[in-house]
Amino acid sequence: MDESDLQTVPVDNTYREVITLNGRDFQRYAVENSIYFAPVDDDEIERLHYQHELFNMVFENRLIFPPVPRPRRILECGSGSGAWAIEVAEQYPECEVIGLDIYPYPVPEDIPDNVDFQVDDLNSP
Repeated sequence: MDESDLQTVPVDNTYREVITLNGRDFQRYAVENSIYFAPVDDDEIERLHYQHELFNMVFENRLIFPPVPRPRRILECGSGSGAWAIEVAEQYPECEVIGLDIYPYPVPEDIPDNVDFQVDDLNSP
């Protein structure tokens, strides 16, 4: 969190609480507020990574449509596992990349300096 950024605050534990249904973990806040119904467990993170790799194959490693030669700022809404945001940050090191999701997925330790992950409910006013 950037100390000078008054729009960000530490993640509320409400966003970290999970409930288990049929052997899968779901974010309690998202389910109780009818916002998001996909699991948030390790199996889902793995599925998101496979999905990202599949899109890379289908789109021949193109990450941005239409192509933007030198993006300065990118906001990914619904960043999930963060794979896309991390890859974009690596491809465009001069670009500020923000990955935003309702659930605080674990973030790898070795992410580029130009990517930041934040948690927020995009459905709230």
